[in-house]
Amino acid sequence: MSNQKDEFYIGWQPEAPDSFAKKSKKTTIILGVLILILAGAIVFSQRGFATAFFEFGNQTTVEGVLVLEPVPMLRVNDGKTVFGREMNHHVLLVGFGKAGARKTIHDIERRDDIYRSLENNKVRIKGTLIYKDGKSVLEMTEGINSIIAIGGKEEYDIREDFYGDKTLKGEIIDTKCYFGVMKPGHGKPHRSCAIRCISGGIPPAFWIKNEAGENEYLMMLDEKGQQLGEEILDYVGESISICGKVEKRDDWLYIYVDLAAGFQRLNSDDKLLNCF
Repeated sequence: MSNQKDEFYIGWQPEAPDSFAKKSKKTTIILGVLILILAGAIVFSQRGFATAFFEFGNQTTVEGVLVLEPVPMLRVNDGKTVFGREMNHHVLLVGFGKAGARKTIHDIERRDDIYRSLENNKVRIKGTLIYKDGKSVLEMTEGINSIIAIGGKEEYDIREDFYGDKTLKGEIIDTKCYFGVMKPGHGKPHRSCAIRCISGGIPPAFWIKNEAGENEYLMMLDEKGQQLGEEILDYVGESISICGKVEKRDDWLYIYVDLAAGFQRLNSDDKLLNCF
């Protein structure tokens, strides 16, 4: 029979027995380490905010040539190359709130002091900048008062590159929220908002990752070159596969979506559409 006395601790005693105190200390240290590990895992598993910006409350004036088709943009001249060819970039135009710029521009054209088409006219627009990944968007924050100066028409040559028929995997986004107005501006958390934006006329784009893992964006058009809308709402914010003809106009990519081939929702192991 052992001569050792079992240590027994009563809560109102001023000190706990040594064995009890050691076990409590050891348990506390282990739990503390586990909590730190768990907290670190949670932090590092979260997505960081995208490097997208919306200059809310700060309006900027941008001058360029107004382009209405296939989607409203402002063509801004960046000078000339060493070979004398003009360099341009296009600023995508959107309306205030969940609305596209087309209706706003149409209302401006119907103003009594204008009352004419502004297609290919040099204009100065005041609005709120949105930008990400080298792409710029300008919200016409002041509505029909957003265009503050109008010049004459300007002719220019569009630099076009044709990439042919492509089958792509990506996600349909609305080009206002994704580029900076909302964070996150894509995926299922943003799906209902994106649907409302696209329904309101904001141009949809197809967001893909290229072979280098870089983001690329293709403005989505139908086979006739018209901006897509209601046809794609059921697939917004999901990983899908689409087919179409791809081309580049100056600094933006466009895809003429093969609507007859449809859209295919994807899981990680799904194959892409076979259209060609």
